Amino acid sequence: MDRARQDHSACGAGAVAATTAYCRALGASKGALLQHVTSHEVYPERRVTSFVGYAAIVFEAPQGER
Repeated sequence: MDRARQDHSACGAGAVAATTAYCRALGASKGALLQHVTSHEVYPERRVTSFVGYAAIVFEAPQGER
């Protein structure tokens, strides 16, 4: 999030912050990146100067806290 704020590089920074806060409130203690891909990887024929990234993250709560 710090880099996203600094570089203005996350168009969904608010959604990321809200999701992280919600998961933390539910007891999540950490998140793990499952996959990261960019639109350029999916559509390599499109302009390289304009692409976005997508991430799949799972948040984990301590055992017994669900």
